[in-house]
This record gives sequence, structure tokens and C-alpha cells, in this order.
Amino acid sequence: MLKWMRKQLNQAQKGFTLIELLIVVAIIGILAAIAIPNLITAQRRARYSRSAGDTKSILTQAMVLTSDNNVLAGTVCGGLANLPQCLWTPALQGAPATPTVYMAKVLDPWAPAGVNYNFNQVAGTGCAAIGPGCVSYAAWTRGSDGVVGAWTGVVGTLPAADDLGNSTELGCAFGPTVGIANPC
Repeated sequence: MLKWMRKQLNQAQKGFTLIELLIVVAIIGILAAIAIPNLITAQRRARYSRSAGDTKSILTQAMVLTSDNNVLAGTVCGGLANLPQCLWTPALQGAPATPTVYMAKVLDPWAPAGVNYNFNQVAGTGCAAIGPGCVSYAAWTRGSDGVVGAWTGVVGTLPAADDLGNSTELGCAFGPTVGIANPC
């Protein structure tokens, strides 16, 4: 009987002690405390990278639309209110003989579902009036604060707050409160 009890005691000692479990939990907690802030920053960088690429595509396709029709993109699309969705919705293109899908639909990753990027066209630097050969296009995001900022996209201007966008004069530009190092 004594041998059997010793054998049972030896078998019962095969688990982890409370100290060992606490150490493992503490290590997992420390790793999570390091990883979670990095994950959040990575998500912000990914959204801003997507915004930079999307706005560049919008500008490129707006210039193609202008070139195809020899009038401003806003004119083809019935006004700036229809841009940039006019680039992927041919029904909004009132003037051209052959309405065209210029790009796949893109939505602002910072905006509520279904909301497009902001778009503007202004006279380029050194130009007196807006025309097919003298126009500056700008497209920008709402940024992580979700507030729409106004931006012209011309030299000497920047997007507001934490917005990011592209313009035909400046290239990629971002506001002073983006919160990450050069998201472009």
C-alpha cells in the first residue's frame, strides 16, 4: 500500500506550479503590450498608403478623362459634385459620345461606408483660367478624424489636419497632424 501511495504522489507532480503559470501569463501580457500599439500604427499606415495610391489613381484617370474629351473632367461629369464617382460610373458622364469606365470604384478608407474621396480642379500655378491644358486636379481623404477639409491642391497649400491627398502640382501631400512619419 505504501508503494502504491508513493507512485500516486509522483504521478500527481506532473503539472505546472502556480508560479510557472503566473510567469507565462506575465510574459504574454508584456508581449501583448508591445504588439498592440504597433498593430494600431500599422493599420493607420496601411490606410494612409491606400489613400495615397487611390488619390493618385483618381488624378491620373481624371487627366485621361480630360484628354479623351478635350474638356475638363468636371464638365464631362456634370460638375465637381459627381467626381470622382464619375470615373467608375459611365451614367454620370453626360457629354462624351462613348461613356467609359476609367477605373474601379475606390472609397475613402477613413470615411463612413459609401463615401468617396474629395475632389477639386483649379487653375494651375501661372494660369489665368481653368482649361484643358492648364488645370490642377486634387483628390484627398477625410483622414482619421473623419472631418472633410478643404484643399485646392496648388503649390503653397497643404491638406487640412490629418487629411492626405495627391495633386497634379504637388504630388502626395498630407496635413500636419497625420501622426505617422511621411505616410506618402
